[in-house]
Amino acid sequence: MPVETRLLFPADPFSDAMKSPFRRLACASLKFSLCWLLLGSGLARAGEVAPRRLCVTSAAITDEIADDTPLDTRREVAIHIVAPRNGVGSGVVVARSTSPVAGLAATIGDLHRQGTAAVFSAAQLQVRYAAREGAKNRFRPDKGMRGAGGRTFYDGLVLAAPSDALTVPIWVTARVPAGAVPGDYEGKLSVTRGTDAPVTVPVTLTVCAWKSPDPKDFISHAGLIESPESVALKYGVPYWSDKHFALIGSVLAHLAQIGNKVLTVSAIENTQLGNYQSMIRFVQDGERLTVDFNVLDRYLAVYAEHCPPPQVFYVYVWDNHFDLDRNGKWRPASVTVVDKATGKISSRSFAFNTAEAEKYFQEVMDGVRQRARRLGWKDESIMLGTASDSWPSRATTEMFRRVAPYARWVVNSHTFVRQINGVEVGYLACVRAGATKEGMGWRDPRIETRFQRDKHDRECSPERWRSLVEQALVCGYCGQGRIGADFWHVVLPGGRAEEEMDNRAGCSGWTGNLMLNCSSCAMLAAGPDGAVSTARFEALRECLQDCEARIAIEKVLVDADLRKRLGADLVKRCTAELAKRARIVDRPDGPEPGRPWGQLSRDLFELATEVEEQAGGSR
Repeated sequence: MPVETRLLFPADPFSDAMKSPFRRLACASLKFSLCWLLLGSGLARAGEVAPRRLCVTSAAITDEIADDTPLDTRREVAIHIVAPRNGVGSGVVVARSTSPVAGLAATIGDLHRQGTAAVFSAAQLQVRYAAREGAKNRFRPDKGMRGAGGRTFYDGLVLAAPSDALTVPIWVTARVPAGAVPGDYEGKLSVTRGTDAPVTVPVTLTVCAWKSPDPKDFISHAGLIESPESVALKYGVPYWSDKHFALIGSVLAHLAQIGNKVLTVSAIENTQLGNYQSMIRFVQDGERLTVDFNVLDRYLAVYAEHCPPPQVFYVYVWDNHFDLDRNGKWRPASVTVVDKATGKISSRSFAFNTAEAEKYFQEVMDGVRQRARRLGWKDESIMLGTASDSWPSRATTEMFRRVAPYARWVVNSHTFVRQINGVEVGYLACVRAGATKEGMGWRDPRIETRFQRDKHDRECSPERWRSLVEQALVCGYCGQGRIGADFWHVVLPGGRAEEEMDNRAGCSGWTGNLMLNCSSCAMLAAGPDGAVSTARFEALRECLQDCEARIAIEKVLVDADLRKRLGADLVKRCTAELAKRARIVDRPDGPEPGRPWGQLSRDLFELATEVEEQAGGSR
């Protein structure tokens, strides 16, 4: 009888002291060759041969799993999930074979709490498979779904296992109801492939007593930007068709799951976000031009169907290549024009210092305000975008002050900017680290976020997204801004391949290292029928839940009366735990070995529960 092989890859025998990039490359090549030599020879435990056998081993959701990833043979093969009530948690194992894993499937049943009748229903558990998203696309080493050393890793989470892969991370995600009974629930995941004997993986779900807020009520900020045109081009559907809006809805439904705070719409073409068309446009009927809001209306309807009111609703009205140049010459902006009779698309251009521009933007902002009010959104959420290290000229800011005196500006910059030519900045995504700000960023009434612009290969790893928002809070920001949701690699009109819509060639004059793709263009992946989650998105989701627990503790600590209720010992433990986490989230590679994120989250949730109970605010 063949021996079931779960653990095959050896522990890393190579010294960490080999710092030379040439030696590292040689070692990586040698490790890869040795690992596949072992697989190819069919070596198994007890010296038996298991050709083409399916091997399953454990991993963390923050691991970058690629075909050449050495898997840890010393780790117990099991899934451990930690989640708060009303929250979400995930675990993962990795299936690998020397032949494509066609027919791979994983199933899970109810989980049971030992010694009690409590059951965690399988209906609240989801099994997904990480696809090698990006295999067909051209990713630069510091962009897209690239990990350390520029390797493409398995990221997009789909419902069916890919049939042509040799490595498949299998994800189990638990969505915990608000009324779930806290405790440890146990069950089994069964992994099968064709006629191979099933591999059984123990699953443990720890439901913590602390209850996470609904995502719409998250205080920590995640500012993801949606790209309608990327969606149309990725799926090959006509712009603004029923199918297009349905696909956009699949993106927005995911953003709602993390309480995304930002809604962006365009009133001009060819901005830094790469849009060919403006969402608000002209309709031409003979010689008559009228401002048309039909596309915007449908977009807002889809948004309102899936998402809560945005904290920031900004209209893209300006970019730094549409204003005065260095010689004092006005560079015109352009707006999409649709011919009513033929449907033909063209553009109309005008400079910001013209009466035509002011009339257009007056109608735009009046129309936007009316629609926001009908949806119950506050005027203070309506903003103008987007400035960068370059600002609109004084004449332009004065024009917009006349047409929309209630609207503040959106700025993405290297430095802190709180006003532009005397007009308040309402939303800032800043590159600068937190040396100039103090902690507890959630306390600042200004919406000032961190733009994690690094451009290094670690920046896109799940490990980094597991801590970035909490790192921003510790540095005094309210969270992370300027993140791409769905700026996927697409083929642009005319058949010319591009990496992403963001800052497509010739589209904008933005400073290169403020481009969206310096952080992440697409936190979601393009699945077969619409947007799907990714390893990075799930890491971000769990990070936000941790942030809400941290904020719950900090809110009590800064309230003098509530703090007294905790007692000296609990205050000391809270202070020590938050300081420890501040050190951890500042590490680019995450927690120290032996302290997985799940354990850290459980400790935080338990502490938040104790604090809320002592403060009299248990939810």
